[in-house]
Amino acid sequence: MRIADKDPFPKRVFAAHSECDTTAEISGIEELQKVSVPNRFNFFRIPRHFGVSHASLVLKDPISKLGETMEKANPQFQEMMEAIAAIG
Repeated sequence: MRIADKDPFPKRVFAAHSECDTTAEISGIEELQKVSVPNRFNFFRIPRHFGVSHASLVLKDPISKLGETMEKANPQFQEMMEAIAAIG
């Protein structure tokens, strides 16, 4: 049975994903959105030009070691947190 053949997914969803993510496909989020109740699905999509990787999505601050940046911070982190809070 395909996901589209089922009843709409009724749970509240907040999904954040970057178009630059090469670890997890954004298509999975898009498919879930298609079968979710529209007013219960919040998709925070980070445009490719921000260059946010999979690991950086959840980072408010960069991760550094010995002065070298290992993972960049998500420049959209504050906006993402505000979007979560707005669901309330």
